[in-house]
Amino acid sequence: MAITRTKPAAAAALTAAALLGLAACADPGATAATAPSSSSATVAGKQFNLSPEQDRFKVTVDPAAAALVPEAIKADGKLTIVSTGGTAPLSLFATDNKTLIGSEVDIAYAVGETLGLEVEALPVAWADWPLGVESGKYEAVLSNVTVTEARKE
Repeated sequence: MAITRTKPAAAAALTAAALLGLAACADPGATAATAPSSSSATVAGKQFNLSPEQDRFKVTVDPAAAALVPEAIKADGKLTIVSTGGTAPLSLFATDNKTLIGSEVDIAYAVGETLGLEVEALPVAWADWPLGVESGKYEAVLSNVTVTEARKE
């Protein structure tokens, strides 16, 4: 068996992947993480915008999909979504410590804007989102849910 040396770039990529994997395994019952102290971060040579002003990808309204939105949601012209805000890169707080950013939030904006709705993204505690959605307080939740044996039952 030959022993090979790992190249520095490969080691950095492996470290970044491991850190992102660990972040995805964060305890959803824990309190939300504090906001980053800088408006951007660099990981493995990639720059990430952590400011409240996000440059999201542009979408266009799909009239056929927008026509299917229930009147109760259309009434105020807004899609209210919630996320826990503590599981980077899925959902985290921007540098202002109140604006939700992350891939789940980006997806929410894409869906809402495609339906012709303004999007309101709110942070919510993990334990509170099911009742909030069921009661109609929020129209949707975007939050990573890991399959566990307890949740299978």
